Amino acid sequence: ALRFRPLDFQEPAAAGSNAPAVAAPGASPSGTGGTGGTAGGSNALRQLRDRLERELSMTESQGQQLDAIFAGMREKFAAVRAAPEADRARLSERNRAEIRERIMEILSPEQRKRYGELIADSANRPSAQGRVFALDAQGVPAAVAVRTGLTDGSFTEVRSDRLEEGDKVLIGTGGPAGQSARPSAPAGPRMQF
Repeated sequence: ALRFRPLDFQEPAAAGSNAPAVAAPGASPSGTGGTGGTAGGSNALRQLRDRLERELSMTESQGQQLDAIFAGMREKFAAVRAAPEADRARLSERNRAEIRERIMEILSPEQRKRYGELIADSANRPSAQGRVFALDAQGVPAAVAVRTGLTDGSFTEVRSDRLEEGDKVLIGTGGPAGQSARPSAPAGPRMQF
């Protein structure tokens, strides 16, 4: 949903122009929504792994241990997607806490300190902006600005004053012979620490 763009959608002009902008994001939480599949999740994990390896100056052995940690957690993150909606936030937080704890176990004292700083920095970082499309009262796709929050690479928390939990958003359009259109933006979500 976060990567989908209708074929006739025109991006708003740069700031300062007279073109209409997407509605401003609000602060009320609306739950979680899907954002692509395993390719986006794998890419997010790869980016997280590369960042940790770079910023913590990890050894080759630590890199292999980190790969094993991520491989072991994939099944648990997949279980969150299959869990009832009411349990997903709790399960996701439990998974994030477990992955942090397991990463801490493979780090040196200096690396642990730096990793703690990275976690704190990530927690204090403002959420990113995104956009989804929902049908308006006339049945026309309308852009809705959202703030993205926690993600596991497949599900992403979104907030907007224009969406309520359970609202339906567009993830594609019917193409020739009923085939779905592919999303136009290739970038996937980023996994937070």
